[in-house]
Amino acid sequence: MKKFVILTMAVALIAFFAMSKGASAAAPQIIFSGDYQVVGIASNNVSDRDSDLSDGAAYVEQRFRLTHIAAMENVKGVFGIEIGWDEWGKSYTSNGVGTTPNQGGDTGMIADTPSTNIEVRMAYIDFNVPGIPLSVTAGKQFLFTHNHAILAGVAATPGLKFDYKIADGSKLSLWWTKFAEGTVSNNTLRGNGDADDDIYALEFSKKTQAYDFGVYGVYNRDHRETDVAASSTGTTTSNQLYNDDIYWAGLWTGFNAGPVKLGFDAIYSFGKRKYQAVPAGQTDYDFSGYYLRADASMKLGGPTLDFMSLYASGDNDSTDDKIKNFAYADSNARYPALGIILPGPNLLYWGNGIATEEYAQICLPTSGYSAYDSGYSLGRWFTMLGATVPVDNKLKLVAKYWYLRTAEGFPSTITYRDKNMGHEFDLEAHYQLTPNLTVSAEADYLLAGKYFDSSTKTADNAWKAAWAIKLVF
Repeated sequence: MKKFVILTMAVALIAFFAMSKGASAAAPQIIFSGDYQVVGIASNNVSDRDSDLSDGAAYVEQRFRLTHIAAMENVKGVFGIEIGWDEWGKSYTSNGVGTTPNQGGDTGMIADTPSTNIEVRMAYIDFNVPGIPLSVTAGKQFLFTHNHAILAGVAATPGLKFDYKIADGSKLSLWWTKFAEGTVSNNTLRGNGDADDDIYALEFSKKTQAYDFGVYGVYNRDHRETDVAASSTGTTTSNQLYNDDIYWAGLWTGFNAGPVKLGFDAIYSFGKRKYQAVPAGQTDYDFSGYYLRADASMKLGGPTLDFMSLYASGDNDSTDDKIKNFAYADSNARYPALGIILPGPNLLYWGNGIATEEYAQICLPTSGYSAYDSGYSLGRWFTMLGATVPVDNKLKLVAKYWYLRTAEGFPSTITYRDKNMGHEFDLEAHYQLTPNLTVSAEADYLLAGKYFDSSTKTADNAWKAAWAIKLVF
């Protein structure tokens, strides 16, 4: 009976879409696109930088993404799903070793359970309002642009966006995204409380052939009753002991001058962390931090040279009532706010190179992360020199060098560590077999700095190697 009902519904849907809608109803344009990747990875010392401990891993994983677009005059609907990363033979956690038996894969973001292996990556409607130059986008979408450092843009989030065209190349954007509502329990965002976690943003941007420019303001109201954090095997919950009201003011500008492109981003974060009844008598904190980034590229007839330097302020004093590291939005596990640097080193950062979003990499957030920074948030100062060389119309080589440091030094009580995180070398080769099929190889090596030392041992170097087959359609 159930199969008969499903079959009847399918036939009815086909008949409905096949019916003539009359001369005034244009048929929608249906577009499918996506990619399929198979990636093999081997690594060692990535998570512990200790040759005496075993964190070596060698495995294969795959990811499938499909995007469906239904476009009509002045309106379109976009729906995307993702299956991945799905490992061959075993699950693995943050150190690249499978410790959760019989689990079928992960979302490519957080959980490594079968129930989360298939996810809705994005789902939204985009339409133009008749009579005025205003477009509206509603649903789960990628909202962050130059302000990605606030959330890192790891995942699409549900919200509303309004784009108002002021003139050719100029627009005003207003958007809101919802992270949590009500009392949050494990693995769900439903509840009847008055707690919530939202971001609001207003942005002006202008783009011409010679330059682009933008300014924006962002506000994060994080008043949750329960904190939902990411873990290597899903989500964890605890009482949210404070309310955050954080603001960001940012600007960017970019210039095109023949073969040279220049860009500059600056963000200032400020606000208040107000503690609730527990712990009793806890002093409230003031946010105050900043983020600076300069990048440049130059085309040399074939090769392209790249440069980037990024500075995110840190804080090595936990005795005052100020949070001086650059702040990022602390969203829940469903829409993870890792605060990472994009693009970042292939070895130490999630989401770069051909082995994107794989869990063998550690994640060192823009502002620093207390688990790696000995309880502090020391910030980051990264500088990159790179080159992309097209050997012919099929083969492309990429090389990058990273000089990695923290913005602040460790307190004087920690004598065995310093600001030097090390030097990283990333090499990639991409060969296009067909217009849609590419094979790639990658090798990354970290000369670990004293930042990774312990009180008993000097840090060992780390490496990662990978190969990939990618189909784009």
